[in-house]
Amino acid sequence: STPYKNLCKIFLIYPGIFQNFHTICSLAEKLKAAKDLLNQGEDLAEVLRTTGILRGAEGRLALMGRRTGSLDTALSQISQDCREAADRAIDRTIAAIEPVMVAVLSILVGIMLLSVLVPMLGLLTAM
Repeated sequence: STPYKNLCKIFLIYPGIFQNFHTICSLAEKLKAAKDLLNQGEDLAEVLRTTGILRGAEGRLALMGRRTGSLDTALSQISQDCREAADRAIDRTIAAIEPVMVAVLSILVGIMLLSVLVPMLGLLTAM
């Protein structure tokens, strides 16, 4: 059993770890297929495009980079674009989670405050 298959099994057993575990498993399979094609001597840009690792504009950019002799620059640009897209997705997720966390923490602090003050008020009224 290869490591990526073990990883896919983990995501199947614990789907709460990642909501889109099938995407990760699919990427692992695409990377293995790309590795096999590259070992057979296929062109990197074409392999990335045909395996579906790079789709749409990214795949076309890689092909144009290969044709013009600047594949490294094209892949750097693709990498930067993907990094920026991931950063935007993380920022959106954090922005959605922050208000919920503030509300939950406020409720917890309120409960703790009441658990301390209610017995103290009970002692004061008993005197």
